Amino acid sequence: MTKSNRNRRLVAMAAELMDNPGRVYSLGWFCDRFGIAKSTASEDLTFVNEVVQEDVGGSIITIPGASGGIFYRPGPSKGEGFDVLGQVAAELKSPQRRLPGGFLFYSDLLFNPAITARLGRIFAGIYGSSSPNQVLTLETKGIPLALFTAYYLNCPLLIARRSNKISEGPSVSTNYLTGSGKRIETMFLPKRSLPRGSQVLIIDDFMKAGGSARGLEQLAIEFDSEVAGIGVLISTAEPQQKLVESYTALLRMGPEDYQIKVAWEENLS
Repeated sequence: MTKSNRNRRLVAMAAELMDNPGRVYSLGWFCDRFGIAKSTASEDLTFVNEVVQEDVGGSIITIPGASGGIFYRPGPSKGEGFDVLGQVAAELKSPQRRLPGGFLFYSDLLFNPAITARLGRIFAGIYGSSSPNQVLTLETKGIPLALFTAYYLNCPLLIARRSNKISEGPSVSTNYLTGSGKRIETMFLPKRSLPRGSQVLIIDDFMKAGGSARGLEQLAIEFDSEVAGIGVLISTAEPQQKLVESYTALLRMGPEDYQIKVAWEENLS
């Protein structure tokens, strides 16, 4: 076997795993695909894992046992994570993005796949070890962020609606308090969408008091499911006491002059 052939195989192995995050492959699959012995496949995958951990982010996970296998768990290196979050934070500080009432315009960033895909990788890296099998969000701005997170975790995406859709059949509903605390709203999730006993990861774009996150948490509980985590792109510093006990915010917005800072480090240190 030439060095060139092995290099091509290593690239193909890495591409297969990284293009299908969360998909479990047997060692035999690689043996059949590349016509190699199990010892060779194991050695190659060990090398691929070293490169992924050092230069790409995430890791190749091995599941032991006869029914085990290998899969890629995505996640950026800290350098990459801080790079994209620093860029987003700097962009959000622009005065042109300030809206009345202490709000920010950031829809264009959320609907930019080049940015949101990298944010989804960050959430996948944070929550991958919690083994969620469903990702849940509330329409509408959180959908792109939740979709990329679901892709990297190899999970279905579920979207709670603000109104009941007859085309989706019977639904479970819950009431929740808005971030301002001034009104009560309702969210709906079709009965057929969330299998009971699921591990649910909640992803949202913005958190003030945590009302919508709490509502999504209550919906998961209505389906006899557990919440594996709550991740938000931006949370406000005030109020300090949120309606949910535990969550991870990538960015934090200060109470004065639209201060935006990276909050990822304080959650992962």
